[in-house]
Amino acid sequence: MFHFFCAENSIYNPNAKIKLKLKIRKPPLSVRTFKQKNNMSNLCGIDLGNQNSVVGVPGPNGVDIISNQSSNRMTPTMVTYTNERRYAGEMAHQHQIEHCKTTITQLKYLIGMAYDSDYRREVESTISFDLAELEDGLTGIKVHYMDKDMVLRPEQCIAFLLKDLIQLAKATNPTVEKCVISVSSWWSDCYRRTLLNAVKIGDINCLALINSTTAAAIA
Repeated sequence: MFHFFCAENSIYNPNAKIKLKLKIRKPPLSVRTFKQKNNMSNLCGIDLGNQNSVVGVPGPNGVDIISNQSSNRMTPTMVTYTNERRYAGEMAHQHQIEHCKTTITQLKYLIGMAYDSDYRREVESTISFDLAELEDGLTGIKVHYMDKDMVLRPEQCIAFLLKDLIQLAKATNPTVEKCVISVSSWWSDCYRRTLLNAVKIGDINCLALINSTTAAAIA
């Protein structure tokens, strides 16, 4: 009798008089099991774009992209301020024509933008709202809100938008408490710190900022 020792689990064939030990591979770890082991049920991912943003949550077969109030998977990256209230995302897009002077777009471009720069003048020629110089030399946004004229920092607007995006995720999964945000891979430490300030203003539990290229590779 010949003996072949290949792995742990044994199979005996009396006709061939050969005792085989065959290796039985374990099935790959499913997304659901991975989510349970790593407690990903309370996590959402946000792809913050200059024109549109996308929110995803872990699903049984991968990542589920969340639809907004208009059943669109891409949510406009904009914020609208009126005298009585403010809107973000899809609701801001619906009020953009009515309040074009106070609908803030190009939010990613405004992050860390020096006011005394050709880039600011180029962007300002393409927008309908007014910009102002902040004390630190960066660019702020003029709005009229609650009967007051004020100048906001871009991270304040982004903070309100991020909270709205997380609310979309909570509408699908009420246990969502944390998020991961993808940013442009060319962003310097200054841009990333500004976005982290927006996270802090919005009282958002952000686990990490990851490059958009890394997020695409993982997906």
